Amino acid sequence: MPIYNLAYEKIKTAKKILIAGHKNPDADALAAIGIIVEVALSLKKEVFVLAKNKDEGSLSFLPHVEMVSAELPVDFNYQSFDLLITLDCGSLSRTGLEEFITAPGDQPFIIEFDHHLAVDNYADLSIKQPELSSTTEILYNFLRANNLSLNKNIATCLLTGILDDTGNFLYPATTDNTVRIVSEALSAGASLPKIIRLSKQAKDLLTMKIWGVAIEKLKINERYQIAVAYLDKKTLLEISNAENLDELPSDVFGDIAGFFGNLSGVKASILLRDAESGEIKASLRSSNRKINLTRLARLYGGGGHAQASGFTFMGE
Repeated sequence: MPIYNLAYEKIKTAKKILIAGHKNPDADALAAIGIIVEVALSLKKEVFVLAKNKDEGSLSFLPHVEMVSAELPVDFNYQSFDLLITLDCGSLSRTGLEEFITAPGDQPFIIEFDHHLAVDNYADLSIKQPELSSTTEILYNFLRANNLSLNKNIATCLLTGILDDTGNFLYPATTDNTVRIVSEALSAGASLPKIIRLSKQAKDLLTMKIWGVAIEKLKINERYQIAVAYLDKKTLLEISNAENLDELPSDVFGDIAGFFGNLSGVKASILLRDAESGEIKASLRSSNRKINLTRLARLYGGGGHAQASGFTFMGE
């Protein structure tokens, strides 16, 4: 696709690149960051990488994850960059840079890679493919369109991002092309047992506690075949000993919602949880291709995919 070629030309001609994944980054966001950093460094580009609220211990096996800053430095100068690449952000508010980005055409030039449905129009070059499983799958297409080979670092990122956003191939977004990409990643040196062990099996005690509370609170609406659970602020703070809810690992809630959405006899799941801001966040998941969860999410100002969406609303 010409749009992939244009994106690569912008990367090649840029001098200083700002790379941003979404706030509270999950495996797909950090893996996508790893791919773009690998490409940028191979071109000897100066880069700064941001994913606000990144957990310091999060997916430490991923290439270049140590370069990802959880906050902006005090001397941050947005105008010093001539290229911004946002990855897996879904909307402007997820970039952590909303105070700097005003409209397409401003400095720096903005490229957006994302697999969520369009919410904001902030990029000069928007590469959105919501039909694909993950942002890492989009970046695979970007690599191939520009004749860039898969090394072990890129292969590890591809496999990690796809595994995470497909729920280990359980979600409907998994296609024959997704599986083919995984096969190429394995051939290029990615280790499936290692990635599963480090990203899925090596859960910390807090994650297990959150899972336990969510399962305890799970209710099934048998009439509509919907699984519902609500995690309140008091409970989450008690089990975590955290000072505020922003300290909790956000990716665990998507994992739980995905698991609930795949339960036998369940058509969809809704996981509700309190946020530190006073809002309530809703994660919607389904394995039924006939269900379009974005229709519900958009009623509340949210979005996402047909089988994986979310929204927020103010609590009492």
